[in-house]
Amino acid sequence: AVISSGPPVLHPNLTNAQRIKLLWHERLNHQNMETISRWIRTGLLPVNPSVEPVEGVSVDQLEAGCPGRIPTTKGLPTAKRYRYCNFWIDHYSKFIFPTFHETKAVVELIASKQAFQDFAARYQIKIKKIRADNGVYFLASGPFQVSCAEHQQDLSFCAVGGHWQNGVAERFIGVITQMARTILLHAVTQWPSVLSEEFWPYAIRHACTFHNSSINPETNMSPH
Repeated sequence: AVISSGPPVLHPNLTNAQRIKLLWHERLNHQNMETISRWIRTGLLPVNPSVEPVEGVSVDQLEAGCPGRIPTTKGLPTAKRYRYCNFWIDHYSKFIFPTFHETKAVVELIASKQAFQDFAARYQIKIKKIRADNGVYFLASGPFQVSCAEHQQDLSFCAVGGHWQNGVAERFIGVITQMARTILLHAVTQWPSVLSEEFWPYAIRHACTFHNSSINPETNMSPH
């Protein structure tokens, strides 16, 4: 995970990396600096914040408890259903790119990664670093790791039980799912004869679009 360097005015005598190290010290229950330095040297704790879009991204997967309706533009509605959603979150801009899937097959994971890469390429941006969960879905996927190597992307995983090390993904998946839940519940109350919990992919996509388009008052820019 990447954490903010914090307002420089708080520690004007420290470098950006030193501020982040101090924040790790505070976040990790005031662990002694020697231990924190050792964790940084071994790569367990990052100290280099992303300075441009998709220099570093986090990815994680949401497994839905309810099959989700797949959009159709012609003919009869399909009987197929989405059951998973992959979230790609840019550390720098906090832009969120969701992809929806029927299965956890490796081919869908690679397709998700390719879709995000294609989107980034539209803006002449190349993904450099990927942070993933240590679950079987990512860790045991040889083709996913091969794809990262082919595109010269650094791939790192959380430690076992250390989901906080992928805190960017964990946080924003929580933000988006809460927003989507609110959107969907309101929509169902307004149109109960048509809408149901099966429309969760629509709600998640709408929540991501809203997040990506929302202006940050501190930067006067949206994630997009």
